[in-house]
Amino acid sequence: MAFLKHYPRLLLFAASCIAAFIALRAGMFDALHPFLSQLGILSALLGGMLFSFGFSAPFGMGIFLAIAPDIPIWIAAPVGGFGAFLSDVAIFQTLRVPFFALEVERLRSASLTRWLHSVFLHDGMSDRIHKFALWTMAGIFIASPLPDEIGVSLVSTLTNIESKRFALLSFLLNTAGIYSVLLIGRL
Repeated sequence: MAFLKHYPRLLLFAASCIAAFIALRAGMFDALHPFLSQLGILSALLGGMLFSFGFSAPFGMGIFLAIAPDIPIWIAAPVGGFGAFLSDVAIFQTLRVPFFALEVERLRSASLTRWLHSVFLHDGMSDRIHKFALWTMAGIFIASPLPDEIGVSLVSTLTNIESKRFALLSFLLNTAGIYSVLLIGRL
């Protein structure tokens, strides 16, 4: 019960993942397949826009898994990456009110997080390695269906990245992640 009280948004994210998995297993995305096929490449744009937000990422993945057999991956991945980029820009611009800020702060003070910090980001670590670790973690969050809000907040609050560089980084990482999901959908 304490977990529910301290991490409600993370719990909702887990619930959305479970709901998307159930929907996928129940064939609901198959039922949407004719509609997604009619949208054509716009379904990749929609999937990309959903891919970036924590609660909708599992449903974005479901869209990509549903359309993977029908749309050329080399077209769908960049279009989906562009949709995810648009969502990340929205996150980046509205980050003044961070959605996961309370949970991130609570996780930061948790014993597991403190232990991980002492192992990977301790004070004796050089700034160069520290920045590399930070960018790696942010990249994993942005490229994967994990909440981009966390990766974007890492990039925007802990670094002085230019908007153009962020845009390129977001597009490339999301395109790579979506390409991977589309490849899995082809299996």
